[in-house]
Amino acid sequence: MAEGHGLLTVAWTIEGATNPDDCSVSRAHRMDVYVTDDADGRVVGEFTEACDAFGTSIQLPPGRYSADSVLLDPMGHERTSIIELGSFEVRGDDRSSFEVDFPPGSFHSDLSVSNLKRYASKGETR
Repeated sequence: MAEGHGLLTVAWTIEGATNPDDCSVSRAHRMDVYVTDDADGRVVGEFTEACDAFGTSIQLPPGRYSADSVLLDPMGHERTSIIELGSFEVRGDDRSSFEVDFPPGSFHSDLSVSNLKRYASKGETR
């Protein structure tokens, strides 16, 4: 980690689990975390990690930030609603951690993991 920078760690689950198959079933290819500087509203960055990693760490210089997260499909389209992680402050070597779950209601349409598994058990496709 760069000297004087803090670390934002984001861990996520899909419907309460860290099952890599759930990323495939729900067509969620990657997780994006958007970090915004609270002082001026400037987007600090969009940080991407593979969905099935279920966690990422982001180095940030000192400041006050807000972060949002969303699961995206392979084409970059949102698979879920954007979930606000909230505000946090980085001072020196601070570490801030957030955990986020993507419940069935956060998925667009009826393509949540639980719905897709139910369709598959009935021989249906979506």
